[in-house]
Amino acid sequence: ATKNIEQVQEIINKYINDPSIEIEARVGIYDDDENCFNTNIGESNYNKILKMLQITKHEEWKSPEKCTNQTDYFNGKYRLTVFKDGTQRCMEKKKLESLTYIVTNGPFDFRISFSKEIPVDVDTFPKIENPYYREKERYTYTYKMWDYDLTEIKEKNEQEISQVFEFEIELNNITLQKYESQIEEFAKIGKSKSCYLSESILLKV
Repeated sequence: ATKNIEQVQEIINKYINDPSIEIEARVGIYDDDENCFNTNIGESNYNKILKMLQITKHEEWKSPEKCTNQTDYFNGKYRLTVFKDGTQRCMEKKKLESLTYIVTNGPFDFRISFSKEIPVDVDTFPKIENPYYREKERYTYTYKMWDYDLTEIKEKNEQEISQVFEFEIELNNITLQKYESQIEEFAKIGKSKSCYLSESILLKV
């Protein structure tokens, strides 16, 4: 466990002061033969996790009033998001680093990823026919600076349409600012901010 914390901490230290960095842990299954990480946990496991999150009680635990709906279109490094109310947002996403953890004798593995998201003008998104897209219905539960996202996805790639169920835990950089003073208290006992976040995300998974 100590080695895992140190691995995550080493990467967090590189990006600790950049609020545009996305830090997230995804649950899935790693296929060693294909060198592929499959984030589809299946409908049954999705419902089990959803039920667990629904009954969780804590004064700082926040449950969503309803799911959010959006469709993401992809073209290379660009992602165009269209929300249910018609609002659009475009991002340039750069994958930076990731750590994949194989859980022996467990049903799932997990991957911690670090990416940089840069807002760009909506017109930047290249116009093409039949782009790859993902229609999402997402429930987001929040505990302190962590968002627990459960997402049901209809995914279209070329002519193939599939249904995917995903679960991830993501650091909310905006909410994180509210807890800076609490994190600083840990620094007094020799636990840096990057160490605190590393331990926290691994414990959440």
